Amino acid sequence: MKISIERNILLKLLSHVQNVVEKRNTIPILSNILINAKANSITLSATDMDLSITETADSTVIEEGSVTTPAQTLYEIVRKIPDGNEIELISNNGNKLSVRSGKSKFSLLCLPKDDFPKIENVSTNNEFLLNSELLKKIIDKTRFAISNEETRYYLNGVYMHIVEEHGQKESKNIQKSLRAVATDWHRLAKIDVNLSNEAKNVPGVIIPKKTINEVRKLIDDYDGDIKICLDESKIIF
Repeated sequence: MKISIERNILLKLLSHVQNVVEKRNTIPILSNILINAKANSITLSATDMDLSITETADSTVIEEGSVTTPAQTLYEIVRKIPDGNEIELISNNGNKLSVRSGKSKFSLLCLPKDDFPKIENVSTNNEFLLNSELLKKIIDKTRFAISNEETRYYLNGVYMHIVEEHGQKESKNIQKSLRAVATDWHRLAKIDVNLSNEAKNVPGVIIPKKTINEVRKLIDDYDGDIKICLDESKIIF
């Protein structure tokens, strides 16, 4: 693998994916990110087995390939490289990753890419669109009430589900709303937002606190519709 990418682009990708990696992990591969270079793009993936993230950006791919490397170490290296510099990532055998920029050169040990957990998408028809501003509002109005008490794990997140409200008696229209609720037994936060009637068979799910916080960070830089796909055990933004 050999690629060239602008420092600020790589730093932005790493700042997102390294947040998902657990800093204290008993499984070494989960401290790494998977870098995949293919068809003039670079894809970075990270997971803690509960939460997964994948980001893709344009880059100059000289030689395609994949490698895993420590997320926090690579992030700290790229963060200290001056703005505007080009960074080369080179790995010949997957055992080491060379990071080069200007007169700087770093060598990072890697773990086998085949050991990295496969990140699967939800295969479901349960999906709907939600504007990023609405999702921000939902999160900001509820996450303060999420419980930190681990013994009541079912309170360590935001419960989202669809509610249906009938219109006036003479009308057969049904208005669907997305309801989000969080509580720590002392406080309860609830918010409803109107949802397209195209959303069908959407199950209620509890979205963990870490996922809520990471999604909130990501949508700060995004203005538009977000596709949400879910089943009873997984959700994808």
